[in-house]
Amino acid sequence: HYNEDGEIVTPKTKLYLDEEKIARDAQFDGYYAIVTSELHLSDEDIVEAYHGLWKIEETFKISKSELKTRPVFLNKEVHITAHFLICFVSMLLTHLLELRMNEAGLPDTRPEAKPGQTSRFSSFELIRTLREFNCSLISENLYNFHYTDDVVPGLEEVFKLDFSTRYRRLGNIRKMIAAVKK
Repeated sequence: HYNEDGEIVTPKTKLYLDEEKIARDAQFDGYYAIVTSELHLSDEDIVEAYHGLWKIEETFKISKSELKTRPVFLNKEVHITAHFLICFVSMLLTHLLELRMNEAGLPDTRPEAKPGQTSRFSSFELIRTLREFNCSLISENLYNFHYTDDVVPGLEEVFKLDFSTRYRRLGNIRKMIAAVKK
């Protein structure tokens, strides 16, 4: 070791590995401790609540990345409240869609799926599909739907829709939207 003048100095502390402490800590590898103030809950309820934390973490990840809820520059309290409300409703609708899709028990059609396995759609997949699933006006009153993926057939089955027709008239599109609202 050298000081700022370049002179060799003897360090005041020596670095070493505390092998005993490492061995003591190693006996708890693979375990985790949960500290809680909820003393009225059973151990099973506490562990179950802890296992549900991943969903909360995923919600924040979705709100930041997919729904773009990062801070925006709003000055008026009413605008801030409106922004928060829009973000909250977006997350709520996303989770309701995810629940409805996953409770439908649709067969998993991916090549890597095991026989009898049901599909699990994540919020990320659903948002990506809904963002990409769009159409283009190709002539007066005629639209071309030009996106599909593994999620679209599930949406068709759950909401009793048919997206197989690539070209649609505006009246037909309005009927589909009305059917989903029921």
